[in-house]
Amino acid sequence: MDKKVEAKAKKVYNELLAKETPGTPEQERIIAKSSLYSYSYASHIFKGPFPLGEKAIAKEAYLSYSYAKAVIKAPFPLGEGMIATDALATIHYATQVLKAPFPPGEEAIFYREKDQSRFAHWEPHEREHLITRYIMLCIANPEHLKRLLQYPNVLPVLHALATGQVAPF
Repeated sequence: MDKKVEAKAKKVYNELLAKETPGTPEQERIIAKSSLYSYSYASHIFKGPFPLGEKAIAKEAYLSYSYAKAVIKAPFPLGEGMIATDALATIHYATQVLKAPFPPGEEAIFYREKDQSRFAHWEPHEREHLITRYIMLCIANPEHLKRLLQYPNVLPVLHALATGQVAPF
């Protein structure tokens, strides 16, 4: 994003935050150009969906997940494409928003070399905990479980779960 556009959105957002009032249509158009300030505006000032800023929010995986969970309290289809590129956003979106598997994001979860998010750099036991939560969403449904078995590192996790061992991630 252009630094001038982001700085202008930040300035307008901070002015509105200080007043604790929603902005004018012009102020909202300025904020809507920034993913961070669109999310923050929806969450902290508008306290509800901010359709004008959703296109910007959808450009950031974790903000898309956060918007779905904290603001609209429902799936956010516009942001799902980006959510699917980030393992951490995928796991949280699936477990906390959808409460169901999110197949588009499984490659980011199970092929760490494809995931360049902050999740890829977590300690193994932290990744293991979150990945196990995701797998637990899938275990009850044979079709979901069958799909997960296509990933080579899922079987060792299932074995570890079945035997009470620590999963090898």
